[in-house]
Amino acid sequence: MASKRPLKGLLKMLKKQFTKSEIYIVAGSDVLLNASAYNNIEDQNSIIHFPHIVFSRKSFHLSEKQQKKYHEIINKIDSEVIQLNLQAPFEEISSSQIRKNIDSHRGISNLVDPLTERYIYQFGLYQREPQYKSTLQKVYTKVEVQENINNGLIEKLVNELFTEKNRKRALESLKKFNQKLNPRIILFKDTQNNGKILGFSAIHWVRSSLFYHEFKDNNITQYIRDNATGRTIVIDGVFVVSPDENTSRFRDLRQIILAEALAFCVKRDYDYAVFKNMISENNSPELIETLELFGFSELPVSKPTDPILAVDIRKPCTISLDVETLIKEPFVQSNRVIEAIKMARKKLQKAITRLYPGHLLIPFNIDMINQSIIAKVCQENGVTSEQESGRNLGPLMCVPFGKILHKMVVPNTVTKSLHTDKIFTPDMQHFKIDSFGYYMSLENQVKMIRSFKRPVLLIDDLLHKGYRLRALSPLLRKENIEVHKIIVGLISGRGKELAMIQKRSADGAYFIPNLRVWFNESDLYPFIGGDGLFRQESEQGNLVRSINMILPFAYPIFLKGVDHKTTYYLSKTCIENAIHIIKALEREYQTIYHRKLTLGHLGEVCLYPRYPDHGKHMNYNMSMATSIYLENDLELLHRIWERGTKSSSGDLLLYPHSREFNLGKEVI
Repeated sequence: MASKRPLKGLLKMLKKQFTKSEIYIVAGSDVLLNASAYNNIEDQNSIIHFPHIVFSRKSFHLSEKQQKKYHEIINKIDSEVIQLNLQAPFEEISSSQIRKNIDSHRGISNLVDPLTERYIYQFGLYQREPQYKSTLQKVYTKVEVQENINNGLIEKLVNELFTEKNRKRALESLKKFNQKLNPRIILFKDTQNNGKILGFSAIHWVRSSLFYHEFKDNNITQYIRDNATGRTIVIDGVFVVSPDENTSRFRDLRQIILAEALAFCVKRDYDYAVFKNMISENNSPELIETLELFGFSELPVSKPTDPILAVDIRKPCTISLDVETLIKEPFVQSNRVIEAIKMARKKLQKAITRLYPGHLLIPFNIDMINQSIIAKVCQENGVTSEQESGRNLGPLMCVPFGKILHKMVVPNTVTKSLHTDKIFTPDMQHFKIDSFGYYMSLENQVKMIRSFKRPVLLIDDLLHKGYRLRALSPLLRKENIEVHKIIVGLISGRGKELAMIQKRSADGAYFIPNLRVWFNESDLYPFIGGDGLFRQESEQGNLVRSINMILPFAYPIFLKGVDHKTTYYLSKTCIENAIHIIKALEREYQTIYHRKLTLGHLGEVCLYPRYPDHGKHMNYNMSMATSIYLENDLELLHRIWERGTKSSSGDLLLYPHSREFNLGKEVI
């Protein structure tokens, strides 16, 4: 009843179809209080012109204010109203109770009829599924770019981020840095704790004519000239508070600050980045490892005691670190799962940097992307980004239509998702943007958006090639839906041009002018994420048939200029990571619920559980553990690539590490 126009159209149609019959509306008393249909009564086909049968629960207690509103609505209904009370045992039956029983692994045969019970279990419905969407909480951090650096800021940085032992050296280095060409400080603050500085990065531009003045080594300057093209930026250090002093929710402060600094440099059209720490004593192994995860490599001519690293940033790759958004509570808060994701993430970033050696990879934290999107949506909508107690909603409607903001509500903003998916044909030759598994058609979803009668803010992960936008635009135009603005996590130069061609206003949390290739972390992990794949056969349970663009499921043809060995290594890393994360989830599930997590119950831990397609009539055993199937996929990948190599004769596979074993009477 939340969608006004479709309901009125349905009521009008019912009147025409049943001209000789009386049509009664059956509703619970809570519906009369909460449904928007009872707030709009000017139309002749309004719901209040129909007779009602209203069911009330004895346990449904109303406050004095609610009772007054309830009686006002009853009095508005200008036809017969029959009020009935539910009797035991029906009094206790509710969707909330059904959810609760399923989550607790208790029977529901006394709550629903046998056919309904069978359907719920067959399709894995209500598996730890929250009844309501959760409101996106404000992340109390802020990124500031300081271009006018004064002594007060320098002293504050020295006192808050350096030990007493290193403060004198840090003060001298920062003052010297401030004399460089266009020096900038990228600050990361905790706004909830009086703007506490959690860390910063220092960067400055260096002219090619000043390379020797900067590096004081002819071998280094010649190497940079041979490899750099265009404008060169120097990163003079990344400094963060100790883990004990970190008051934010982020554990990877160094990586977040470096990502913000490099995103700023890429946006400003710099082409080459050189890292040379202004305080060499701060060159920790953790810092060097973080730089390498971004694609930096050490200059062969630099000194081991004072390493200099560099990377080409003209055409970066990006990855959205989003796997946490697809894992349900309480598992996403488990230290075991968090550590598994952290370990897998490092391996994945290393594998991606091998695709294009010497070129930049920017890993974007999904919370940082969400924080920026929330701020932009609330600013456009004229509302605060902190949830208010009343219903002070802005005039615009937030409509996520990609994989971002999963089942979330933006503060003080009407939020309604369009559930879309990229769906491939079995031969992977074609794809289309269509509705996600088990959701209404895109046409009907767009009609639902139209019923809210609000201009919309379209939200997506990325605007680059614009496949989703191209698919939705005709449907939005057909329903005369006004698109106020498009806001995305990442927007490329190509994406901006696409928006201009369509005469749409577009903005992004991050702007990458020349994007090489992008990844969503979750899409690389089978059973957790991926794209859809269409077959005539029905799906298995509540899982969605999918494809991951890695071997052995499909060849990632979007990776241009990458050799087969590197492609294999990336695929192997992704499957191993998926096994590591899924096994952590299985162990946590066993610890909490004392039962095995099977494929049929994967929906209890994952928001949108999927299964990789292996061909026609290839079904999974839903009572098996998910990790077993992943290990089979890893074995298949090994079989394809590294278990055998052809001999010189070319007709025999040799397994140098295998030993003879008996199989019946045969010797193998």
